[in-house]
Amino acid sequence: MTIVNISIRKPASAGSVGVSGKLLWVPTKRLLVGEDVVLPMPFEVSLVDGTAAVDPIPNEPTWAWRVTEVIDTQAKHTRFVSVPAAGPVSYSDLVDVNPASLEPTALPDPMWLQMANSTVETGLVDEVGHLQLTRTDGQVVDAGYVVGPQGIQGIQGFQGIQGAQGLKGDKGDKGDKGDQGIQGLQGIQGQTGLSTTLSVLETTTGIDYQYPGPQGPVGPKGDPGGIVTGTLLNATDLNLILTSGVYRQDNGTNILTSRNYPENSGETGVLIVHQASGTSFIEQQWYPSDAVRNSRIFWTRSYNYGVWRAWQARPTTRIDQTAGRAAYTWDYLNNREQLVYGDTGRRNISSSIPTAVSGSVILARQGYTVMLILADFLDSSPNTNVNWNGIIPIGFRPSNWIYMPIPSSRTMTIQNGGNVTCVSGGVTPNTVVYQGCLTWRTEEAWPTTLPGTALGTIPNL
Repeated sequence: MTIVNISIRKPASAGSVGVSGKLLWVPTKRLLVGEDVVLPMPFEVSLVDGTAAVDPIPNEPTWAWRVTEVIDTQAKHTRFVSVPAAGPVSYSDLVDVNPASLEPTALPDPMWLQMANSTVETGLVDEVGHLQLTRTDGQVVDAGYVVGPQGIQGIQGFQGIQGAQGLKGDKGDKGDKGDQGIQGLQGIQGQTGLSTTLSVLETTTGIDYQYPGPQGPVGPKGDPGGIVTGTLLNATDLNLILTSGVYRQDNGTNILTSRNYPENSGETGVLIVHQASGTSFIEQQWYPSDAVRNSRIFWTRSYNYGVWRAWQARPTTRIDQTAGRAAYTWDYLNNREQLVYGDTGRRNISSSIPTAVSGSVILARQGYTVMLILADFLDSSPNTNVNWNGIIPIGFRPSNWIYMPIPSSRTMTIQNGGNVTCVSGGVTPNTVVYQGCLTWRTEEAWPTTLPGTALGTIPNL
């Protein structure tokens, strides 16, 4: 490619200065350069203080470069130029070519001769309002702005004479019926007429004629009623309760599975019945009332076309994030909470070992399983028997002692009191790195606090 150095300036009080603007370069046809197809689309070269450098593809005799100069507020100027294969070359030295024949353009004739020998072939107003004229010799001339400001509106002309009335048109189709009008106000009620019924009263003054008086005004609306107390069930079999409503059982001796209650609890409770479709589809909900379970369970069953389904227990679930994450459900058979999920996450407890030098001691509990991980751990104790007292806290301790062989003929013991001992077999402990993972089952309740510091987070799985 060839470097083309561009310098465009304008007059100034002290000679000339560089202009601001840009040059748009576009090949006159679609090109094939090696295996690449180059489309006839423009690229922009911005002028800085009137100068720029560009490295365009040298053109062949079958095409040329069309360069449009967009300078300040000046009219656009377009050149069709040939770029040589060797450079650098000045933009002003590029040879102009005829866009039709691609032959070099001769020195321009005088303007009067150009106009005498050329006529305008086409004209097009560009996006900035300039008229671009293409002459028969192929040269494009920018004629400047051709759209002037809007003129003053002229005086309105005289109104023409009214034409003769047209012929009467055919009768149109009958329209649709209109909407019904708004109902009129109700008339004033007339006075009540005399009763035609006569009654005779035994008085000393003679006969008295009576008729009913006018109706009195409507009284104010009463207060809404409260929640209706449920209907007592007494010894009724629940299979016979098919009507929607609220029912109650205040005698625990009546709550028997033989009367189709879900359990023999001996407590009171509330029964709610819903009819989904008459007496064909019915839902019963039984809420026992006792201090032990404390509303942690209720029961539901359904009735479909004469058949009662079995009662289904609906125990509650409790999530606790005080120490890690634990989930409990209510065990209605044993009247207690049952741990169904728990994860403390990994806890680094190395800081609870005073003789720790490097590496990590990690403790974790998932459900009822505890893991103790020794990761490149070095202890500085000079004794052959190492004691780490109390590093296994409540909620992690085993029911029985746990033994684990570790390198260099040593044995590690996890005691149910939370102490950890290591019998080194005559090897000085501070010369051996502890590696391994020991797991055991704990039967202690979920911990209320966690030891050490967290390593990572508990996964949401």
